[in-house]
Amino acid sequence: MASRTAALPSTPTADAASKAWTQRFAAAVRDAAGSSGRLTAAKAATLTGPFADNVRNFFDRTGQKSASVAALIDSGARYVRAATAKAAGPEGKLSLTEIKKKLPEDLVTDMLWLRGKVDPGSSTTSPALTDALAALDISEITDYGKRSSLTTYPSNTSLADVLRAETGWDDPDADVIKEFKGTKGDAAAREFQADMADVGSLVAENADTVAIGKRQEKLFRNLGAAAVAEFTPASRFASLEYGVHGISEDGDIEFRLLVAKEKSGAWKVLQYQDFPF
Repeated sequence: MASRTAALPSTPTADAASKAWTQRFAAAVRDAAGSSGRLTAAKAATLTGPFADNVRNFFDRTGQKSASVAALIDSGARYVRAATAKAAGPEGKLSLTEIKKKLPEDLVTDMLWLRGKVDPGSSTTSPALTDALAALDISEITDYGKRSSLTTYPSNTSLADVLRAETGWDDPDADVIKEFKGTKGDAAAREFQADMADVGSLVAENADTVAIGKRQEKLFRNLGAAAVAEFTPASRFASLEYGVHGISEDGDIEFRLLVAKEKSGAWKVLQYQDFPF
């Protein structure tokens, strides 16, 4: 089970954050290298966990085929010191906002983990998807029962419990999972994108003006495009599946769920909900 125990205070200094990260990065690199004291680019491609992307990025950036543990740790330490100092600014401290907005992508989840906010190994969320979701969180969309969200769940959560949390289903596990089963792999993200395009077209048809309709349609198309960019290739995850579920007794509410299981066991779920009035 992944730990949520915070290794850093609520607003750590850049120095404390970089030292905490380096300590754990060093341990992970030594463990992965074993007695050989070296890591190869090929081995790095198979790694999972909170520092796997940092190791892979080292090899991608340098073009090296192998590196010593000492070289990897030194490179990581210099990288995180520079990144945290830049993100912290003159005050020298890292708030959650600065962690999420100002750190490089391959450090965001690591620092959130050290703050006790996410499971280790969870992937970060791209600014494009974050912005697309925020753009749809407006009254002219939500007042008509259309909502979208992105939620993560720890690795000790079952698929059935993830689906219950997203939709409110109260059926037995097997029934919940059977009802959800749908498209898998890269096709799952593309189907979600196609459905968002269809939703956007319907919204445009019912808008008060052509201009409003075009603007709202673009918001849904942006969400679909951001979802494809976020969740493909599906090989980055242990699994990726897209399913649709409707609950007629609740007024024909419909849930469209793109459910990714991280290789760490954690979950990442993109939901579109439509509850027509």
